[in-house]
Amino acid sequence: MTLRKLAFIPQTFEDLTVEKEVAVRRRMAKEFNKRREDFVDLRSYNDYLEEVEDISTWLPAKPPTDH
Repeated sequence: MTLRKLAFIPQTFEDLTVEKEVAVRRRMAKEFNKRREDFVDLRSYNDYLEEVEDISTWLPAKPPTDH
């Protein structure tokens, strides 16, 4: 396995769990970036936000899979 400097980021938080969650949320924010005006009603927007939050809490806890 080759390690590359590009894959490393400086650690911001002492707790690695927090570090992982922040990294996941940053990556997710690039894809899940809809705003209130993108939805027909507030209920749809709140459902979207809840789904994004569910994914962001599930991803850091999910163990990596081998491909």
